Amino acid sequence: MGKVAKAEKLKLRASFYNNLATGFVITGSVPYFAFMRRAWDDPVFLSPDGFLKILTSGEVWFLAALGLWVIFLAWLLRRIATRTIQEIEDEILTWVREVEYRLLDKR
Repeated sequence: MGKVAKAEKLKLRASFYNNLATGFVITGSVPYFAFMRRAWDDPVFLSPDGFLKILTSGEVWFLAALGLWVIFLAWLLRRIATRTIQEIEDEILTWVREVEYRLLDKR
């Protein structure tokens, strides 16, 4: 695999993990925290069968923990994307140094 192809592969990998992290933040943590804010103020919700349901403190804590877990997962995926981007930068710097050495040797 050539250097350009390897850099492109790493770029796609970084983009994939970054998109996953963004998706977890938008679809995971934002609704959970909006729900948690309402649950602390008024724990009465309409259940799927049409009756009002009062959430217990255990259910509220479970939802809070689930929201924090989603944020941790988003952070972890973003960290993987950042490391992949650093690998791309290292590959590019290595390639630039090789080109510079070749040009200096020809003089």
